[in-house]
Amino acid sequence: MELGIRIVPVLNTKHGIIDLSMGRVDALITEMPTAVYYTNKESISNLHVAGDIDYDYDFSIASRKDIPILNQIL
Repeated sequence: MELGIRIVPVLNTKHGIIDLSMGRVDALITEMPTAVYYTNKESISNLHVAGDIDYDYDFSIASRKDIPILNQIL
């Protein structure tokens, strides 16, 4: 059964948000902090979150050993 879904690659999240806002694509999968940043930066107000894909992404932070004050801060 064909779903009729066509995946459209975008240059980056900013361009994906703009394409979505302009109606060039129907949906975009991206992380919330980046989406909120670009919708605010580009003053886009015609989008809303349609759902959650229930995917966890663990972030890590690293620093150089030769900067001990930075290691203490982190």
